Amino acid sequence: MPSSQSRDLVERAGVVDTEHFDRRFPRLAARIERLEVQIVALEYLALAATCLITSIIYFEMALAEAPPNFEFFASAFLIPSLVIFPALGFRQYYAIQSQSRDGYMWSGVGAVTLAFALFLSLLFVFKIADWYSRGTFLCQFLGVTAVMLTLRAASHSYIRRAVRSGDVEARRAILIGAVQSSDDLLSSLRHSGVRWTGILDLPQTEDSSPQAF
Repeated sequence: MPSSQSRDLVERAGVVDTEHFDRRFPRLAARIERLEVQIVALEYLALAATCLITSIIYFEMALAEAPPNFEFFASAFLIPSLVIFPALGFRQYYAIQSQSRDGYMWSGVGAVTLAFALFLSLLFVFKIADWYSRGTFLCQFLGVTAVMLTLRAASHSYIRRAVRSGDVEARRAILIGAVQSSDDLLSSLRHSGVRWTGILDLPQTEDSSPQAF
């Protein structure tokens, strides 16, 4: 618990009216978590569509027939789920703006490789490997890997650009001190995706006056 001296300092600290700063530096439009949810949903749908399309193309071109229902089900639901859920478990979508682009992209390739390894294991465990075409499996793996790399590169660039432009809120902070003359600091924070929830003056004491840190 805070000491009585700390509580006294907080009580003496004045809250600065932020209306002036809000006009000069508008509030950030959206939280970065919303973008991350949209990216997860987009990846799931894109991977499902890729699996379906590659399956149809392979069967139509190589076998001149439609793929069986099991492959449609596996393509639309199972494979994308095996990619997305481990990626969520390994926190690949956490703080995307702080990750390097190459690291973020290759972590996606790792999730795809793990997913297809798990999928192949399930086929053998349930003794249904003969039901699934090896050609479809290979085409889907290559297609999903290419789509994942493309999506990860695009989403990483989009989030970085949105944070730098100040359209996305990545973090929150409380500013303490005389920030009236610190426009450069406020602008830098905004362009880093940091939203200030309040501004406090330094507490007045008998032998000191407020000053900016």
